[in-house]
Amino acid sequence: MLPGRALRLEVVRVEKTNIPSQSAGSPFSPSQPESCDSPAPLVSPVTRSSLMRPSVLARQFKPMIPSVRYNSTNFTINTQSHVFKYLNEGPKYVKFTEEHEWLAVHEDDTGFVGITTYAAEALGDATFIELPEVGTTVDIGENIGSVESVKSASEIYSPVHGEIIAVNDILESKPQLINDDPMGNGWIAQIKLLEPTTVESSEELMDSEQYEDSLKDE
Repeated sequence: MLPGRALRLEVVRVEKTNIPSQSAGSPFSPSQPESCDSPAPLVSPVTRSSLMRPSVLARQFKPMIPSVRYNSTNFTINTQSHVFKYLNEGPKYVKFTEEHEWLAVHEDDTGFVGITTYAAEALGDATFIELPEVGTTVDIGENIGSVESVKSASEIYSPVHGEIIAVNDILESKPQLINDDPMGNGWIAQIKLLEPTTVESSEELMDSEQYEDSLKDE
């Protein structure tokens, strides 16, 4: 039982340290009244509550999409990117989908596909990009890859009927590029259009103004 006795003695000794010191006479001497106040906690309830607030806010955090929606420069192709310089004159036109993808079509009837700034902000920091296989023929709305992030994952759909002729291999080692430059060097795939005459007039695709207006309802 020695271990038990040692433990009890230790508890008594610690408890005594919490009692205010008294005069050398009686521990309850009138000149040294015993204090009934318990020692102040190391962290007060108010402080403990405030310490929890950052965690609560973090769980409820949502991307500040309104700061992105109404700045039209966020929905233009980066003029310094491969997508813009591909034929040294920029794309003929740029279209957008309801799934927040963009399509930049060039004079040779090929189109680069990527996700918009809105989508990149909403997904958060990308951690993995799944790319399609070169040579694959895809239909409109067919899955051509996915983006995984710290927040969620989202599939990428082809906005056109065509053949995958190139993919952005850099994204495999640098997935964060899709956050840094989503409408430029963060492009995902290049597709050879099999029905080029129907793409620009397609009612399923939006121009930049129509796309920005659609975000107001998000």
